[in-house]
Amino acid sequence: MSTNKHQELCQKKIDNLSISNIELTRQYNVKPNTVSDILKRKSEYLFISSSELKRKRFKQPMYKEIDDAVGIWMSQFLAANQILRGDILQKKAKQFADRFEFAEFIAFAG
Repeated sequence: MSTNKHQELCQKKIDNLSISNIELTRQYNVKPNTVSDILKRKSEYLFISSSELKRKRFKQPMYKEIDDAVGIWMSQFLAANQILRGDILQKKAKQFADRFEFAEFIAFAG
């Protein structure tokens, strides 16, 4: 089942709270535990960017703390109408890695 379908299933449940998981199981032709697992992660699926919707799987970042911190910093940086380049982003990620004491962290482009 694609990430797009996961997102669709989660949105359907939010839009219609009375719909049962069994009904979702029938509609999406999956096992009940699959529906349950998807709904447990609905906050992840609902905030996936359109470029990621075609993925079959949605993998959590290895360094979630760094990812979250860089995301907040990046939002503030862009809100200040700054131009964000990859080297700046990598440097900031490394700074957060140092702050969180992830000595093995390496910032890659892309």
